[in-house]
Amino acid sequence: MTATWRFPSATFPLVNATVEDEPLKIIKPLSLVHADASQILDHGAAWQHKVRTLQRRNLLPAPVLVAVEGQLEDDTRQAIARREVVEGFRELNVQVVSSTDEAAIEEFALRSA
Repeated sequence: MTATWRFPSATFPLVNATVEDEPLKIIKPLSLVHADASQILDHGAAWQHKVRTLQRRNLLPAPVLVAVEGQLEDDTRQAIARREVVEGFRELNVQVVSSTDEAAIEEFALRSA
């Protein structure tokens, strides 16, 4: 992974790029740790919109991995909101894993683009 890749509306901190700085794959860490479920949904929706817009403009390379920070397994309003955000990314064909799943993140990073 190389340094940051920027668009006017989005910054991706972990990018594997060619020598011409063309991105080959992206890992986006995404914190969904908020006290209020609506903040989780708003933050997730903002990033889904950025991804959707870049995809529509053919500016976002495949594959993209979003590493989500926040508990998904319980029945709190926050976890339910996080699961909704995760599903939204999957509908955009974005791979989603927990930010604590180091093996999955490493496998994605090392896989040939």
